[in-house]
Amino acid sequence: MEQAVYSAGFASPQGASVSFTSEAEAVAVYAASEEGFNMGQLCEIDSIHNAFGAVQLQSLIYEALQQSRRSGPMTRSKVKLAPFAPWARQKFPYGPVSMPTDTGLPDDGLRLIYDSVAIKIISHIRRKIACANICAGRKVIKRLLLVGGLSGSAEISNAIQYACTNEFEIEFHQPQYDFRNIAVCIGGTLRGLRGPQLSFKFWRYYYLVYADRQTTMIISKGSPYDNEYTNRIEITLPRSTDGAQTIFVVESAQQVDLLESVEDQNKVVGRINCDLSQVPGNWQLLNVLVKYRATVRSEGQHLPPERLLHLAVHESESEEKQLIGHTRVLMQSGL
Repeated sequence: MEQAVYSAGFASPQGASVSFTSEAEAVAVYAASEEGFNMGQLCEIDSIHNAFGAVQLQSLIYEALQQSRRSGPMTRSKVKLAPFAPWARQKFPYGPVSMPTDTGLPDDGLRLIYDSVAIKIISHIRRKIACANICAGRKVIKRLLLVGGLSGSAEISNAIQYACTNEFEIEFHQPQYDFRNIAVCIGGTLRGLRGPQLSFKFWRYYYLVYADRQTTMIISKGSPYDNEYTNRIEITLPRSTDGAQTIFVVESAQQVDLLESVEDQNKVVGRINCDLSQVPGNWQLLNVLVKYRATVRSEGQHLPPERLLHLAVHESESEEKQLIGHTRVLMQSGL
């Protein structure tokens, strides 16, 4: 593993760090912000789900083929597919993550599936190695080294490299074959590709309370977190004499009646101290944009992983959309 890291030039000074997470095996990520933010080390090997990700990949292709045969008029080429297991053995003769032979799907359809798999892998890694400044748009992951597992597939490696370059602006590395870890699980990255295993459900309701107890729900209890994207909501803040306004982040086990007093049944878990004095103009009410997202972070042997809610507030009046406040909140377990 160390040889693979050094061969890709990851041993860099200036406070940068290499973090290890799993593609369900060993993935090295050069994760350093401009200030040399130390992400720590994370190592996670998940052999229990051996080959499950490969089966998920095969099933995506199988389902796309089924869907194509259901649409349009029935022809001889649209005869009923064989059951999944014998179909997979026949169509993937060179291994479960190799490019299948003669599925009947067009090349662009297969390419879309492999591209979606690549984005899932990168998104999973970003979710594992995440911190507050991602919310503000900072590039935390600089370089990515995949040393085995699903990235052993040339097709998936090519798709990951393309996504790193064009979607995420991450420098992609893959060591020479001798340095790759081939004795690892090939599946866990895509565990939960179609289900909740890779993501999680929120255990609480989360609200923003601001401007004389106006209350806005941002997260509903039981809703799934299954994406890597920042959510946005607009609210309005009044002018104050000193330009300071506080937005409270409130956590609740029960849904709040917006007409009731939130303090009686809920818990303030965070405060966003906003400085409105830096926003020019003779305004009395200011429209602001609250960006928020959840991340999962694990460090060392610490279990369970930390689940964090990141919030950033931007004014909406100027072209610059200045950042006027931010915070992050540790989300509590429902246990």
